[in-house]
Amino acid sequence: MWILVLFVAMNALASQPEQEWKDRISRGVRALRQGQTEEAARAFRGALAINPRSAWAHFFLGLAYGQEKKTGEAVLELRKAVELDQSHKDALYNLGVMLLDSREPGEAVQYLERSRGSGLDTPELSANLIRAYSQAGKGTAAVAEARAAGARFADSPAFQAAAGQALLEAGAPAEALRHFEKAYTFAPCEPSIALPLADAAVQSGNGDRALQALACVGAKIRSRPEYQLLSARAHTLAGHKDEALQAAREAVRLDPSAASYRIEQARIHQRAGEQRQAVEILEEAARLDPSAAEIPYGIALSYFIADEFDTAAKYVRRAIELDARFDRAYFLWAIVKASQGLPAEAETLFERALELNPNNPFFHCLHGMTLLASDRVPEALNEFRRTVQLAPGYAVGYYQLGRALAAAQNFAEARQALEKAIEIRPDLSEAYYRLGAVYRRLGEGEKARNVLRVFEQRQASAMTEQQELRKAFGEVLATTTKGQ
Repeated sequence: MWILVLFVAMNALASQPEQEWKDRISRGVRALRQGQTEEAARAFRGALAINPRSAWAHFFLGLAYGQEKKTGEAVLELRKAVELDQSHKDALYNLGVMLLDSREPGEAVQYLERSRGSGLDTPELSANLIRAYSQAGKGTAAVAEARAAGARFADSPAFQAAAGQALLEAGAPAEALRHFEKAYTFAPCEPSIALPLADAAVQSGNGDRALQALACVGAKIRSRPEYQLLSARAHTLAGHKDEALQAAREAVRLDPSAASYRIEQARIHQRAGEQRQAVEILEEAARLDPSAAEIPYGIALSYFIADEFDTAAKYVRRAIELDARFDRAYFLWAIVKASQGLPAEAETLFERALELNPNNPFFHCLHGMTLLASDRVPEALNEFRRTVQLAPGYAVGYYQLGRALAAAQNFAEARQALEKAIEIRPDLSEAYYRLGAVYRRLGEGEKARNVLRVFEQRQASAMTEQQELRKAFGEVLATTTKGQ
């Protein structure tokens, strides 16, 4: 986002007495406005020959070099402008943007922040600050900027898109989706907005909204493999297995050398219970990218779902060898150990996974489920309360909280949690069964009979603890991506 602030030129000229200097600057500004960058650069160099300590002349020359894609020269001139006038907000801003585009986000942050401190407050500045914070690994600062500036720049599509991307990368997809929706109102069916919007919708569990956004841009970008990948994920969420597989296969066809598209194809088979097909596809992916930890992780997940725990453990160890900070791999290994009846080893691995990703609501939920299965009710309650705090729209979190509260004989609060789970997700069959039992304990027989009738219509029998754990684990970890 290279911003030309030429409107300040006349004010700058008024402060300079030399007529020749003013003529050269005026000539350069006119040329720059007309896109005649070489002529502009000559005029600004001429002005510097007259007054080499003019911050404005260095600034404008930096802009001209930037327009000519002469990055090194542009940065050098902008640095000189800032050295001569340390409160030159426009030079500070443009230097920050140039450094950001040159992949120097850490230094870019310093100049962008100084630009704001000198009085600049625009949606472009905020958007670039968000980008710089994100690329510099300062996700917390990026999210804080997105949230703080949201009301001021509600009408800026550039800001809304940057804020959405920062929040998406920070693991707040629902909040990111709201920003992308605002940007989308300004630029409907624009691929640069529609694709991240669809990604945020998928990560928020809203497959239908993702499909709507993708349909709007399909004619323009259907040949992009990333479009097909998002389409596969959205169709998977919407329960369209055949369409999801078709999109995943098309992504593979468009880019047969990328292992990531085969991984997505395997996930669709995993969700459909087709573990043999999933493993075969992941083995193909491993031949394309032997160093990708996601691949042995996916194979381990299929073997876990198939109750082959020893084989699952072998592959998950391989995933961690490839990526020692792979939080989901540690978590899968913990679940495997718990399923093998090794709670102490499982707990150590749970702690490591949560150390790496302490704000993952699914980790807290699944950890709580293993604690509840071991009758560690108070600890499980803490995990489920943390789950719904982190993800207030996650129905399974409320359902598990209700189960734990019932186990603690707190039936009044259990009722509230289970009713909330059904409100969020009316198709959650198990919640009706548990809620019926809670109603009976509260002496509400008619309500108990009503919800149990709903349960019987949806499912023949209640699942065991192990079946519930495996179902929840498979649903979450077969579809999340690293870092979520």
